[in-house]
Amino acid sequence: METDMGNLIQQLVDLVQKTAPELWRIALLQVKGDVIETLVWALVSLAVGIGLFILSKYLFKSWYKEFRDNDSPGAIMCIVFGVVAALVFVGVLVGAIKMIVNPEYYAIQSLMYLIQ
Repeated sequence: METDMGNLIQQLVDLVQKTAPELWRIALLQVKGDVIETLVWALVSLAVGIGLFILSKYLFKSWYKEFRDNDSPGAIMCIVFGVVAALVFVGVLVGAIKMIVNPEYYAIQSLMYLIQ
């Protein structure tokens, strides 16, 4: 296993030495594109979550009364899906922040993918 990793690292070094500046620039540019894509998905999930909460409030005129008295299934489903969308937002946002903080790691990861 250690030899395989050593060979993989040596292949990466050889690849990077030949085309290092251009390849590194492209890899970092790809990471920036991935960050933008991830942030867009985070915003979409946030918008869906907010939209579902608003829908649950305005879908039923007496939402608070129905929620307390009958546990209105429509309102409950909107709330559940809204919470799920909010959790997706947080998870996707964390991934985007990791890419923003350490783009070099993800660039190296992209390069490792190329030689496998």
